[in-house]
Amino acid sequence: MIELLLETGIRRGELLKLYTTDINQGSQHAYVSINDREHDPGDPRAEEPALKTHVRTVGISAQLYEVYERYIQG
Repeated sequence: MIELLLETGIRRGELLKLYTTDINQGSQHAYVSINDREHDPGDPRAEEPALKTHVRTVGISAQLYEVYERYIQG
C-alpha cells in the first residue's frame, strides 16, 4: 500500500476506500479507479474516509500491478 501511495500520489482517504476490484489491468496499462462509495453498506467503520474528488482513474506501472497481484494471491 505504501508503494501505491508513493507511485500514484493518491490521498489517504482514497486509499482507505479502495477495494481489490479497483485495481485493474487494461489492454495497454494498469490503473486504479478511485470511486466515492458514500454510505457503503460493506464498510463497517463508524466514520467513512472522505474524498475530495468523487471519481477518477490513476495509472500505475506494470511493476506495481505485479506486486499487487502477488499480494492478492497470497
